[in-house]
Amino acid sequence: MQLSRICTRNGGQLQRRCYSSKKDLHLSLAEKLRKATNRQSRNEEDTPKYPSTRMNKPLGSLLNKPINIESLRSASKTSEPSNGIPRSRDSLYQRNQNGPRRPPFNNDGFDPRRPSFKRDNNRAPTGRGSGERTSGNPFYKRGPPPPPQIEIPTWEYGTDLEKEYMNEVFKNIYEINKEGLVIFINQDGKLENGTILNYIDSVPTDSVLGVADIQEQGIEKVALVKIYERRGKLKEFSDKKADEITKQFGRTRKNKRDASLKNIKVSWEISQSDLDNQKASEILTQLKKGFKLLLVVGEKRVIGRKTFFNKLHRREEEEEEQEQGQEEEEEIENYEEEKEVFEDLNPYEELRRTKVLDQVKAMLEGNATYTIKGDIRSRVLISAEPTGKTEGTKEEVVDEKKKLKEQKKLERQMKEKLRQEKKKAKMESKKSKVSHILEAQQNDE
Repeated sequence: MQLSRICTRNGGQLQRRCYSSKKDLHLSLAEKLRKATNRQSRNEEDTPKYPSTRMNKPLGSLLNKPINIESLRSASKTSEPSNGIPRSRDSLYQRNQNGPRRPPFNNDGFDPRRPSFKRDNNRAPTGRGSGERTSGNPFYKRGPPPPPQIEIPTWEYGTDLEKEYMNEVFKNIYEINKEGLVIFINQDGKLENGTILNYIDSVPTDSVLGVADIQEQGIEKVALVKIYERRGKLKEFSDKKADEITKQFGRTRKNKRDASLKNIKVSWEISQSDLDNQKASEILTQLKKGFKLLLVVGEKRVIGRKTFFNKLHRREEEEEEQEQGQEEEEEIENYEEEKEVFEDLNPYEELRRTKVLDQVKAMLEGNATYTIKGDIRSRVLISAEPTGKTEGTKEEVVDEKKKLKEQKKLERQMKEKLRQEKKKAKMESKKSKVSHILEAQQNDE
């Protein structure tokens, strides 16, 4: 029993030593000896002569000798498996670590419970967790791979429009084929296969490259490229760009208004003095300059709006578009105005409006040809064109001023030239006089 206690104590120490170093699953030699001794004391008849241990000697021979602790320690460090190959305790520990292990980034201090952890809910769930740290996280969310870069050369010559056109051609070619492969039609009409970069230098100065068609070669698509006239292709490209800009910023109406057309408003409530002086002077001055007139005679509260003429011209454009089959837009803008169109006027108001209209007609008589539309119950539109001699338009007046300036400039240059000639002649006369005096003095001597 004393030996067994010694074995138990030493075995316990060895056992604790084993379990403190990575939990060795194999029992030490001392532990096996302790179990065999306990079994023999409980039932000596059932105890086998040689216990089932891995010792080469029987149990009795071992009990008759004192236990060497160092030998037990050295024996516990190695064990012989069934195949007879010795295996160290470290290798056994590595073999027992085949179960579930923690993610490798936890070894670097990557802990979702820390405040530095930033969770990303948009990221797809993975076995390594979701989210990213504010710095140093190799598992951040990666997007799709970047598209291949287009090999567009840098243009040293040409206008901005030409450079923009060639960049557009290159982008279209690389969209059709990622490698830039094309079928080139040379000047002889023969087909050549290659990349677009091979045929840039073969284009004449008065021509440009362009995509004529798209050909299919098996699975891939290849652009059919040929040479075009430079001026026509650039004109087509600029028109296309203008249409894209127009669509981008909304619909823009065509400016069909004549630049030589002037708009004049005359109110039914105008005083007699203003009609005889201000409006008469304005109408006659514009006619003498050669401008066409659009006179609108109506109520002040209607024609006094800033957008009145814009709406009026817009209605005319919409009527033309409606004739061409385009959609018709709403034309009712003021219900009260349309309601008053057909209201009967009192005799005094009707007489006053008739007098104003007659005076406007009298101003136009002999100075313009005119047409009248509308009714005095609402408004009257008068279109007038000047007749006879005119003072000229604004552009003509500007041209005359330029000509006058040039003429004055020439006159100043002529005067300066004459002045220089007179000065030069005067200097020559002085030189001649001095030379005569010197000759006379020499003769006297």
